[in-house]
Amino acid sequence: MQRGCNTLRLLGIFKYLNSFLGKKVCFLFLLAALVGFFSFAIDYLFIFIIQGFLHSIGLVDLSKLSLPSWYPLSLISCTIVLIIAGIIRGASISLKFYVSSITNQAFIKTQRSKTLYLGLNDAPTITMSTVIEIFTERISQSGSVLTSVSNLISTATSVCFLFILGMKIAPLEMTIGITSLGIVLLPLRSMNRLIKHYGNALSDAWSSSNKILIQGIKQNFFLRIYSLIDNEIDLGIKSIASYEHYYRRYFIIVAIKFILPMTMGIVLISIITYVSMTFTKTHSSGLLAFFYVFIRLSQCLGEINSAFSDIRLQIPSLKILRNWHKKYCDFELSRKKTRTISNACFLQEEFRRNGIEIELRNVNFGHSTTKLLFSNYNLKIQKGEAIVIKGESGTGKSTLLHVILGIYKPLSGHVFFNGQEFPDILNLISDFIGYVGAEPYLIPGTVRENILFGHPKPHTVSTEELYSVLNRLQLGELIASLPKGIDEYLFEQTQFSTGQKQRLSMVRALLRRPLLLILDEGTANLDFVTEQKIINELEMLKKNITTLIVTHKHSFDEIASKIVVLDGDQSTSTPVLGHTTNPVLTKASVNI
Repeated sequence: MQRGCNTLRLLGIFKYLNSFLGKKVCFLFLLAALVGFFSFAIDYLFIFIIQGFLHSIGLVDLSKLSLPSWYPLSLISCTIVLIIAGIIRGASISLKFYVSSITNQAFIKTQRSKTLYLGLNDAPTITMSTVIEIFTERISQSGSVLTSVSNLISTATSVCFLFILGMKIAPLEMTIGITSLGIVLLPLRSMNRLIKHYGNALSDAWSSSNKILIQGIKQNFFLRIYSLIDNEIDLGIKSIASYEHYYRRYFIIVAIKFILPMTMGIVLISIITYVSMTFTKTHSSGLLAFFYVFIRLSQCLGEINSAFSDIRLQIPSLKILRNWHKKYCDFELSRKKTRTISNACFLQEEFRRNGIEIELRNVNFGHSTTKLLFSNYNLKIQKGEAIVIKGESGTGKSTLLHVILGIYKPLSGHVFFNGQEFPDILNLISDFIGYVGAEPYLIPGTVRENILFGHPKPHTVSTEELYSVLNRLQLGELIASLPKGIDEYLFEQTQFSTGQKQRLSMVRALLRRPLLLILDEGTANLDFVTEQKIINELEMLKKNITTLIVTHKHSFDEIASKIVVLDGDQSTSTPVLGHTTNPVLTKASVNI
């Protein structure tokens, strides 16, 4: 029974490592063990090669060696064998370095792919600084842990076989040597606590400098207005200096831990040689073989110490990445559950034929269960209606939009589309949505590529249709005046104003012939005249589409079928939905 439980536990650990590290990394760890055995095999051959070479140059008599009868003893033969063995030995070291390096990169690729996937899919719940920190430094630091683990596996495999070989050649000498080496190196354990402390300090220093940089870029205008740029730079430099300070101390410890086993190994060989020659009378060939094995063993222990030090230093980043992996797995599990809709094509055809109607029924939502933003909220939106969602900043306008589209899941209640509830509605209706936000989204590319970006069937849109929509949005003449017209390349710092870029976004949305048009502060950067022209355009279009308009202005009241007003609960200072008993106001009941 116990054996069965242990087997299941091991299988669980292997399954988790396979999921977290990736299949390629697990395979490379096995390859690292094979490289370690290959390295040991080379060391084993060197025992004979060195003996043969020493005999060939006349330093050791053949009677004092233990060479097989077939071994070549001439100087030229021994020299050739030594050269070949040296080349193979170099190849084994290169192979070890290569395997550890590609293990690092395979791990980084896996983790950055997961971070990219989660960072873009679950962006509303993740801060940008967190994603950037994990994508860059945390994954890089964790990758160095994997490099060390790969080296550790290779070296530990060699150590196990070298120890067995040493016990076979000179058991007493090997026992004395390993025991003495263990006692001498015992004080190094106290250094491990320092390394752990340095690792946590480095993690904190990096997080601090990273946040200072990102916040400084995001809030640069604010910092300039209040002359705080130099202050933020000083804080960042202090964090960077702290990072360098702890790394310098760490490398001092690593240098000691790396060199001490090899140094003590030489000292112990001298002592063991005296004991062996005086008391145990070990044969000279066995003693020579033991020398080589023990020196190699000491070198390997130095490498193991160094690898353990690096693992301890970077373990905080690996722990953070492990928590991130759990978040990724939870998100992916929920995502898979929402992709079980078998009749997606039929449903999409139904939306295309009948348009989109939305109903929120008894919806409760809040970013915490103790502070509800919406309580038992009901709202019905029919095809052809233009719903204006208004309110001051922070009252939940964009949040309500997120709940409607399924980006935020209600704590309770239901969101229906055409009378049905879907776990991943965006996956079904994304081709039918036109969206314009407050910040125009442009890509490096031509005007044509920009306004067709995200279009479900861009090849079906003719140049004439493009210019037709551009003209309706008062952009036709501007685009035609460009040197290459609609095929003019737009850079990030384009010659267009913010308002013109926002109108390009509107063109992109209308070219999709949407069934659901979403304007989330979509005219925030437009002048009054241009905004009125867009409102007139929407007035003509709205009978065929469902329109959701998030705004803090009154401009769209004249075309609104319903107006949802959000306010704040002054008694609790907790944002809640205004007009709870009658949350949907008709155009006639609002003072326009």
